[in-house]
Amino acid sequence: MNESNYHIDFLTEIYQRCITRFVCSPAAMLLLAFNFCVYGMEKSGANSIAEAMIRLKAEQTLLEGKLFLFGEGSVSPDYEKAYALFTRALNDERTAVEACYWLGYMHYEELGVEYGFDVDLCLHWFLRALDDRKVKSEPLIVGSIMYALGLMYKMRNDNDRAIHYFKLVYAVGDSTLIARAKKHLASLRSPSQWFRDGEYCERRVQRDYMQPSDYFELAASVECYEQAKAWLRLGNYYKVDGDFIKAKEFYEKAAAQEINAKAKVWAWAWLGDLFANGQGVEQDYAKARKWYEKCMNQDINKKAKAAVANTLGNIYDQGLGVQEDVHKAIEYYKIAAHQQKNESAMARAALSLSFFFRDGQGIQRDYTTARVYLEKAANQAADQETRAMAWVLLGDFSRDGNGVHRDYRKAKEFYEKAASQKINKRARAWGWLYLGMLFEHDWALLINGNDRGIQRDLAKAKTYFEKAAGQTENQEARKRALVYLTILELTTNVKPENVTKM
Repeated sequence: MNESNYHIDFLTEIYQRCITRFVCSPAAMLLLAFNFCVYGMEKSGANSIAEAMIRLKAEQTLLEGKLFLFGEGSVSPDYEKAYALFTRALNDERTAVEACYWLGYMHYEELGVEYGFDVDLCLHWFLRALDDRKVKSEPLIVGSIMYALGLMYKMRNDNDRAIHYFKLVYAVGDSTLIARAKKHLASLRSPSQWFRDGEYCERRVQRDYMQPSDYFELAASVECYEQAKAWLRLGNYYKVDGDFIKAKEFYEKAAAQEINAKAKVWAWAWLGDLFANGQGVEQDYAKARKWYEKCMNQDINKKAKAAVANTLGNIYDQGLGVQEDVHKAIEYYKIAAHQQKNESAMARAALSLSFFFRDGQGIQRDYTTARVYLEKAANQAADQETRAMAWVLLGDFSRDGNGVHRDYRKAKEFYEKAASQKINKRARAWGWLYLGMLFEHDWALLINGNDRGIQRDLAKAKTYFEKAAGQTENQEARKRALVYLTILELTTNVKPENVTKM
């Protein structure tokens, strides 16, 4: 049969099918058949009605194969017909991928096949489906193929390949397929391995189709030591995403288990944070303190204890839900500042204590002790934001000679450190402002015959004042910088440039 006769026969077939389903005139039926082909042309991207007919014929073959595979209405399953139709659908690249999948499926389920289940034969069809992907296929079919390949390789005890294909299921985004793949993945590695993979995924710039939270879900699927750690990580991810109710659920799970004591203490601390901040619950400092006090009454997890001590210091310092109590605040800050397990909490607490001793608030003023705490905060690397603020204050102490010999060069070094970092923009603005103030005047100073002073440099002063005035993160430093720029303009020939006044 030549190609033109084939097209006429196919058009006639469509016409006959329409006649059996609708009560219309023969002319209307012919028009309907023609329109159906035009629709097929648009849907499939064909260049002609003739090409659309060929493609629709292939799709029709595939649909009929599925009809005989599962049966529908008055049509009973006929596996032999289904197999033959899927085999015929292999001849068109538009349907070849799905046809391969269904042939592999029939071999897996032993439907209408001559031999029993054969994993190698199933792999043949599923791998061929990947090889035949010359055109874009439906995501659900692609995901089903990846899942099937994972299953076949798991049966062959090739766990690495099985994991590879089960991971690819996540790229499809179908929740049902992902749930099925997750069950198999959980059994292919230990929870500790999945937890480590999650941590590695967090550190990677380029990630695979699985997110760190997906790995932690796998680690949390089995009752073990890592399960509680995984619950905490998942709670943190939901907290970052703003789903505080879900975060609270995971924290409560970690708080209720008895296998991992350290994770239990972190759960107490983070549940306290939710109540203190009113995240997912009504703000309630009394309930927050109950969770925090549980943390303070244990010594298993000193890192969590230090974080909570710093938080309780803030609560009593600022009178959050309690009467302000400077002495209790200092007591808790000291607990956090005098431990080595949690550098970040230690730095924040040390910075807070430096203010108390510098200002003599609720305690005798002691610049030397204040400087010791500032050096503690400045000599750690866990909390760069706190470190930058400590540099600014150490610069002040060196400039004013508080708790240390006056040293303008040393003050300049501290201010330059604060001004050169990019994490704490408020501290950077203070650094610029104070550098400008140093260069605005002559500061003569000799220490044991060494020049520790600063020579006046109005050009540098102007540059630093303009930097401080040009930022928006620290309005107090900005306003002061604008005042100094105005004074420079009035008393010298130095004029400010590119600074917008508020």
